[in-house]
Amino acid sequence: MNQARIRTSTKNPVLRLLYVGLSFLLVNIWIYIQWTYLSMPRQGGRQPVTWTFKTMLKQINRITEEKLGFNNSITIL
Repeated sequence: MNQARIRTSTKNPVLRLLYVGLSFLLVNIWIYIQWTYLSMPRQGGRQPVTWTFKTMLKQINRITEEKLGFNNSITIL
């Protein structure tokens, strides 16, 4: 849960609970994708994959920034 934790200074307990719920949802989606699509069934269990949770979070972050049009560069005039 600490890998997907949102850093916030809000004291609103409802908002903080929403953030915790979102982090749990992201972890469950990651596990589902790994189990269903990425890991190969074999004798003795499934073969683990090297797609980490941090990698998934970085990919979500990059795609979100592209869709919303964020730009990290600074233009000097």
